[in-house]
Amino acid sequence: MNMQTFSTYCPVFTGFYNTVFDESDSYLSMELDNETDFREHYPEANDVPWEFITDRFSDYIDYAAANHAVAEYILDAIPHLYDNKLNLSVEFETLRSPREYNFANDAIDCKITLDIDALREYLYDEKTAFKQFLAARYTSRSGFISHYPSTLEEWEDDTENFTDLDGHYCGAILDFIAYNEHGEPEMALYYAANGLEAFSNAADVDIAGLIEDYELTQED
Repeated sequence: MNMQTFSTYCPVFTGFYNTVFDESDSYLSMELDNETDFREHYPEANDVPWEFITDRFSDYIDYAAANHAVAEYILDAIPHLYDNKLNLSVEFETLRSPREYNFANDAIDCKITLDIDALREYLYDEKTAFKQFLAARYTSRSGFISHYPSTLEEWEDDTENFTDLDGHYCGAILDFIAYNEHGEPEMALYYAANGLEAFSNAADVDIAGLIEDYELTQED
């Protein structure tokens, strides 16, 4: 095996906002679905009226912390998409979230270690599909200017025959392999991540803050 490590982005993951990985609404509805269950989960808030809780609960969820935790679960699940074909492992670096979601979504920066010989063998075995992937994703057209070439030959040149994959190249090639293998890899990734313990409990709830704010309203 020829193991190499590249800094890149998490393949397949398209962000939290309006994707299957947006746990905010499901987490909120789960917590507020049943008052009895909620009070069993948070007995320290038993003196806080249910109406106050349901009106204010979303204000006390640290969604940034939740997204960070879920990002790490997602990276833990990434190797499952490749069925040990590449001996792949992933290390979290950072979660990037846009200030506004008009034109961009979240991205996870990571380091990916893989067998570069196995990767190159896969690309040449699946050369026709890879050419189609590059043409579809990177051909400039009206409303889209590509920053990367759209042919196999140009990618070979840019990456020194698929050996220098730092930056966008590694993530994009792993995107191709995941789509080529699974068709809908984002759902496969979601199910793999969701099977990890605590994925759906990642949000950090400031229940003490909620109680404190309720008590302050009683002092007015």
